[in-house]
Amino acid sequence: MILEHITRGERLITAEEIAKFFNVHLDTVLKWINAGLIEAIKINRTYRITEEELTAFIERHKLTKTVS
Repeated sequence: MILEHITRGERLITAEEIAKFFNVHLDTVLKWINAGLIEAIKINRTYRITEEELTAFIERHKLTKTVS
């Protein structure tokens, strides 16, 4: 659960950072979050995702980073 990561002080990745990482529009990442494909928490109107969740998402969907 994401709250466990917050209490341990681990860095959370923003949806904007994930969009840049995959070279997709922020709306795409928000759709992934809203569809339940990525577990995220909303803090001050910004979604945050753990590195662990991002890694799991990549492995579940066999995604790779695109080079821009």
